[in-house]
Amino acid sequence: MYVSEIKRCFQNSILNFYVSNGIKWKFTDTLDFHLLLIDYFEILRKHIVPRKRNIYISKELKQKINSPEYSAWETRFYKIKEKFKNGEDMNSFLSKKADENGFKDRLLTCWKMYHLHFFPEKKRGDMLLFAIITDDNVYMVDILPHSKEYVFSTFNLLNIAHSNWKEIFEQYRLRGVVEMSVIIKEDKEINEFRRGGICTAMQLGNDIYSLDTMSSDGHNAMDVMYANHICNKLHEYEHKGIFKNCKIYDFSLTYIMNPCFVLTYYDAKGKLDVWSI
Repeated sequence: MYVSEIKRCFQNSILNFYVSNGIKWKFTDTLDFHLLLIDYFEILRKHIVPRKRNIYISKELKQKINSPEYSAWETRFYKIKEKFKNGEDMNSFLSKKADENGFKDRLLTCWKMYHLHFFPEKKRGDMLLFAIITDDNVYMVDILPHSKEYVFSTFNLLNIAHSNWKEIFEQYRLRGVVEMSVIIKEDKEINEFRRGGICTAMQLGNDIYSLDTMSSDGHNAMDVMYANHICNKLHEYEHKGIFKNCKIYDFSLTYIMNPCFVLTYYDAKGKLDVWSI
């Protein structure tokens, strides 16, 4: 069994997943194995796994959605809320670009925040729901018109999320850092930094946070490091000849992050063994 065989299993499994789930990709996306892995991980991150979740709504959003100004959106908002609560598949509410291999969702990468379309089929005048989504919870932050300038780098989204659920940001807090020489909170500035692939710390309340996990090319840095780890292990095992006298029995993706695959193989003595990272 050669490492090239394992890479081919990866490639075939990922492309089969793309075809089965309507993910758009180009042949050139498959030429660089490292980039193929990164893009696949990003596809997983961009989609929402259907499951029942607890729903939390910010006080600002509660006030907004119940106001006369937003009455036209109220019914749709509560329908979306119920769909989340019931564990329905919410991926149809995502941008069509969520199904494009290679598209980088920098809002999600930098602020861990999804945006969902109230009416995905609308070409103009749609409203967006911004939410932080974990395995168990949906934190509904705010709704904003799609037409708003710098809508995906609106600092107030982060400010609202922090003021309502400070605890979910704790893992990103920079302990011992009490002030920043330059405080970044202008939507335009945030947008320009993101487009340039520049990570920035953010001051929220009295604390400083390092939320951004973006590499210089806009990919999620955690995905890049995970792909690096897999590629380095494959190179190491190839160099040591660990799989030289082995034979692949089965290869399958887990469709989750870490481990992302399971390789079942016959070792040199003919016994079945399993490898995953």
